[in-house]
Amino acid sequence: MMGEWKSIAKHGFPKKNGFYLIHAVGCNTAIAFFTNNLDASHPDAFKGFDRPGWYDYDATYGYFEWLEVTHWMPLPEPPEEVE
Repeated sequence: MMGEWKSIAKHGFPKKNGFYLIHAVGCNTAIAFFTNNLDASHPDAFKGFDRPGWYDYDATYGYFEWLEVTHWMPLPEPPEEVE
């Protein structure tokens, strides 16, 4: 069972680093990685970004930060058995 959307304005950021389902202003829903410190996660891409944030990787452009994320939700558990 999936969880419910959590508003960043109301609930803040997730407590753990990891992949989450996100919704950002002006875009559809996506999967992105949350980290408590962008600079520590990928210093070459986010040097000086000593703060929490959401990011992803694009094969053409490299790492990029998701801006204006308004809501997030944990991903569901993977299936126990693959058929």
